[in-house]
Amino acid sequence: SDDTSSFAAAAAADGNTNHVKPLGLNNLGNTCYMNSVLQALYLSDPYRDSVLGLKPSRDQNSKAAKVWRELMAVFGFLTLSSRRAFGPRQFVSTLPTIFSNQTQQDATEFLKFVLDTTHAQQQQQQQQQQQ
Repeated sequence: SDDTSSFAAAAAADGNTNHVKPLGLNNLGNTCYMNSVLQALYLSDPYRDSVLGLKPSRDQNSKAAKVWRELMAVFGFLTLSSRRAFGPRQFVSTLPTIFSNQTQQDATEFLKFVLDTTHAQQQQQQQQQQQ
């Protein structure tokens, strides 16, 4: 989505993402576990900066790339928005069915999924840089 991508790009270009302000995530139907994980990761300066600074992989259509792009958009919105809350619908739409089926899930499993996706995208970017 072009609007959310522009939030991520602007946040990355901002260069000073340490000006974190409180901003909530709307519960989209049993997504409080997800919101908690996303907010905790967002408040980690090194993780947030790595998400906002990573260029998406060349394989724009892979599931991991789509999740990554939407995570960048969520973090960009959290960084730049003046709204009090954000509903990460696009992000949720990219998740595997187990996380997007409107049922409560385990925060630890979601965290593992997000970190695994992050790691895969970082590895893919490193491989692309070496080519």
